[in-house]
Amino acid sequence: MLVIIFLMFSFPLQVITMSPLPALIPYLFVLLILAINTLDSNIYHRPLLSNKNIKIILIAYSFLFCIHAIWKMIFNFITLEGLVSSIINYIFPLVFYFYFSKYATRKELQSIFIAIIICSIISGFYFVYDSYSMHILGEINEYSTQVIEYNRFRQPNQDDPNISRMTLGYRSHGLLEKHSISAAWISMGCFSLLALLSRNLIKTRISIIMIFFFTLLLSLNYSAIIAFICVIFFIEYKGYLIFKGRFSKIGLKQLIYSIAIFLLFVFITLITWSQLTEVILTYTRFQLGIATGNIVLTYQESTFVGGFIRDMFLYPKNMLKFPPGILIGDGFSKWGVHKDGGDFGLIESLHHLGLPFFAAIIIGLFRSIKLALINIYNGLWEDKKWRSYINFTVCFVLYLFITSIHYTTWSAKSIFPIFMISIAIISRYRLFVRN
Repeated sequence: MLVIIFLMFSFPLQVITMSPLPALIPYLFVLLILAINTLDSNIYHRPLLSNKNIKIILIAYSFLFCIHAIWKMIFNFITLEGLVSSIINYIFPLVFYFYFSKYATRKELQSIFIAIIICSIISGFYFVYDSYSMHILGEINEYSTQVIEYNRFRQPNQDDPNISRMTLGYRSHGLLEKHSISAAWISMGCFSLLALLSRNLIKTRISIIMIFFFTLLLSLNYSAIIAFICVIFFIEYKGYLIFKGRFSKIGLKQLIYSIAIFLLFVFITLITWSQLTEVILTYTRFQLGIATGNIVLTYQESTFVGGFIRDMFLYPKNMLKFPPGILIGDGFSKWGVHKDGGDFGLIESLHHLGLPFFAAIIIGLFRSIKLALINIYNGLWEDKKWRSYINFTVCFVLYLFITSIHYTTWSAKSIFPIFMISIAIISRYRLFVRN
C-alpha cells in the first residue's frame, strides 16, 4: 500500500523538497519487498512471465530502450543525467510487472486497489479545491507556484515552463504534473472501487460512478471526462454488447439512472450556484467548439481533428530526419524528431516506439481486452474476485488508450507502474477463446 501512496505523492514530495530523489522511493520499497520474497523459499510464486506474448513485448521494449540508450550516449544526444532519468521513467516500472506477475497475492492486490482509492480521493479533493480557488475565489494556491519553481529548477537552461497552472481563469492542473495525470488518478480510483465491490450492489455502484464523474466534471478535464464516460458505458454498463447486436437490461437500467442523477445535478446547480454553472458551460462550449471545428486553436492553426490528421501525415516526413526511427522509433529521452507535450498523445507514442512496435502493442492490448470481455461475459472464471481484477485492467487500459488520443498518459511517472501492474494481472490468467 505504501508503494502506491509514495508513487502518487512522489511528485508533490519532489516539489516540496526541490529534489528528484523522492521519485525513487516507490522503487526502493518494491525492490526491498522483492528481495524478501526471493530470499524466503517458503513463499509460493507463480511461473514468471507465463504469457508468451507479453514476454515478447517486454523483451522487445527493453531491447529498444537499450539500443537507443547506447547510440544516443555514443553520439552525445543525451547526457548521463538524461539517461538516468529515462531509466527511472521507462525501465524501473518493469519491476512492478516482475513482482506482480510472480509474487503478488490476492491480498496484496486488494491493498493496491485500496491505496489507489485513497490516492484518488486525495487527488480529487485537491483538484476540486484548486479549481474552486482559481475560478470562484480568483486565487492561485501556493503549491502551484512551487511547482513552477521546481520545473525551473529541473530545467534551468530551458525556456520558461508552462505557467497555465497558475493562470487565473484557466483550469487547474491538480496535485500532479499535468491535469491529465491528476484526472487519471481520479478515474483509477473509481475503477479500483468498482473492482472491490460486488456487482449485485447496483445502486451503490451507480452512486460511486456519479460521484467520481462529478469530480472530473468540476476539474474541467474534458479528455478525462470523455474517456471515463466511454469506459463506464462500454465496460460497466456492458455497452460492448451493441457490437454483437445485443444489450444488457441491467446496463440499460444503470445508464437511465445515471442520466437521471446527472440531470438532477444540473438542475440543482443551475438553481443554487449560477457562477459555477457559468464556468462549466463556458469550458464546455469551448471544448465543443474545438471538437466540432468552430474554434481553431491559434498555436496549432487547426481544429483538433485537423491537427491530429495533419500530424499523422507528417509522421513519414519527421522520420526522414532519423530513418531508422520508422522501425525503432526515436527513443525514450527528450531528444526526438517530434516535440513532446503536444495535443496528440498517440502520435507522440508512435514516434517514440516506431511503427512495428506501436502497432504490435495496440493490436495486443485490444486483443487482450476483447478476450477478457469474452471470458467475463461467458463466465469462464469461477473466481469472481479475479474476474473483477481483470475488469479493472480492461477499464484502465481502455481509459489510457482513449485519453492518449489527446494527451500522453501511459508513460507518466505515476501511471506507468500501474499500467505494468495491470499487464501483470493479465499475464497471470489465461484468456480462453469461446464462441
